[in-house]
Amino acid sequence: MDFHIQHQKDTPTMFKSSSEMWFLFGFCITQLILIVVILSTQSGDFAKQKQQREALRTLTMPPSTLIR
Repeated sequence: MDFHIQHQKDTPTMFKSSSEMWFLFGFCITQLILIVVILSTQSGDFAKQKQQREALRTLTMPPSTLIR
């Protein structure tokens, strides 16, 4: 006797399981947070560099008028 079992065909999906979907979601959220942190620290560094440049300029440039 030859028994043939018919298997239901799986519909093709992008994610094999919900855990893969949650992993990808967490990965994307982590990347977004990293980008925000990097951009915010760069803007802070820019302000710090501007302050340092201003301080250096006031130290190296002679005063134009003598204040008494």
